Amino acid sequence: MKRIQLVLNAGSATLKFECFSLEHAEPEALVRGLIDGVGKAQATIKLKTPAGETLVQRPLADSSHASALRAVFELARERDWGLEAVVHRVVHGGALFDGPVVLDDAKIARLRELAPLAPLHQPVALAAIEAVSEVAPGVVQIACFDTAFHIPQDPLATRFGLARRWHDAGVRRYGFHGLSY
Repeated sequence: MKRIQLVLNAGSATLKFECFSLEHAEPEALVRGLIDGVGKAQATIKLKTPAGETLVQRPLADSSHASALRAVFELARERDWGLEAVVHRVVHGGALFDGPVVLDDAKIARLRELAPLAPLHQPVALAAIEAVSEVAPGVVQIACFDTAFHIPQDPLATRFGLARRWHDAGVRRYGFHGLSY
């Protein structure tokens, strides 16, 4: 059985993913995929090689995040891949999460508290985290944050032109798309 790591980028209506082999010193990309129409009337799954060759393209009977992840896990089982970990892209880690973290109930609760700071993205990432917990309980889940790259920036760069009390209360500027750097 080949050991793999699954990397997820959950969107409001899409679930992008890539599977990496952990068999060698450096991870090797095996497949990448897209589930389009998550939460809509009809979802489809597409699976491609790193070179872009289509391996699978088919509709899904159910379009929930949990069903979408079940489809991904089923594709892994068909290929005799053992899931070692799931890595999630999470948009907002606030000032608390300045790097990747292994998720547990307490960290997931903190991520829920940050949902108002990224209302279009955070709930979707949390739905994917919860779906993995449902579909593959016990699998290690790791969160990587778009905001983490920007945490060490100069404190002056995090300030808005507002009264100091707002900054002291935690109102600050965050950077995004940090995982792109």
